[in-house]
Amino acid sequence: MALPTSGAINLNQIHVEAGGTSETACFLNDADIRALINKASEAQADFADYYGARKEQTSTGTVAQSFVVNAGYSQYVTWGFRASSFGGSIGTSGASTITGISGKSLLQLTSGGFFGSDAVKLVVDDKMSNANWTSMTITNCSGPSWNSTTNTFNRTSADTFLQSQNSSAPSGWTTTWIWNMPSVNTYQTFGTYFTAYSGSGPNHTVTFA
Repeated sequence: MALPTSGAINLNQIHVEAGGTSETACFLNDADIRALINKASEAQADFADYYGARKEQTSTGTVAQSFVVNAGYSQYVTWGFRASSFGGSIGTSGASTITGISGKSLLQLTSGGFFGSDAVKLVVDDKMSNANWTSMTITNCSGPSWNSTTNTFNRTSADTFLQSQNSSAPSGWTTTWIWNMPSVNTYQTFGTYFTAYSGSGPNHTVTFA
């Protein structure tokens, strides 16, 4: 459970969130405590810096998973799936959780629109480790720069891995992987290439391995 986002917090609460034993000796400069907010050794810190802080959760679970995303469009911006509780519903997904990321809720699986640069953006609930699963394969891709309509995105090849506080997520945290487009407007992972309207698009099979 993350630390409170407001009000009084104390060093013992921070220590327990970092994985320490309650009421045992600790300091703000301890490595596990600093890791909660990515502070360098001896860096200045205040208790308020730890509002909402959460220890990274280890990704576990059965990795192999396959489901269908019926891509929705948000005009000019996003194609794919986004949960209704996470900024407004786009498309539908045959899976609500990712089994290989500890069964955490799938909040977003999209690609950028005309003005976007994301080939794929995967967002799950909670502060999860970059581990356990290996790749994500997506069918029915379009756009002139793909070599195939089926493309695989390796976890370790993601251009961005980000853990961040987000009040729209059930846990108050999200973990995001982003694979960039090599060039804008020539790769369409979800949806139909160069389609500029809101609505429903094609189906894509998504397979985790």
